[in-house]
Amino acid sequence: MITPEWTIELPVTLGTHSASITIITNFLAVKTPMAYNAIYDRPLLNAARAVVSTYHQSMKFPTSRGVGCVMGDQYVSRSYFVDSIQVQKVEPVMMLDIEPLNGRIESLNTTEKIEAADEKMLVIGEELQS
Repeated sequence: MITPEWTIELPVTLGTHSASITIITNFLAVKTPMAYNAIYDRPLLNAARAVVSTYHQSMKFPTSRGVGCVMGDQYVSRSYFVDSIQVQKVEPVMMLDIEPLNGRIESLNTTEKIEAADEKMLVIGEELQS
């Protein structure tokens, strides 16, 4: 679980000088080791009307001067991936082998309400009506 430290609204310019756009977007600042400086999510991509190709490592979007493009760098992407999978310090994890209870588990027939984003409620349980 990652807890955001704060949010900040920043302008993001995508593309090159001849075909670029600038969009004000929110960023969440988190305190966790991460290989990436920023991860763009759907709100920015929707605002830019961007089409993303992970295979081509590119993102294209319409501008007033034609189609803008942001290209990725395969070498940098690989180095970020290697950085993200390297383990610095592994905490010991205790594993237990537990014998199955052979049908001795009984249903509690409970539901749990969880408050989600935008004051919406999420209900989890076994016997919910659709």
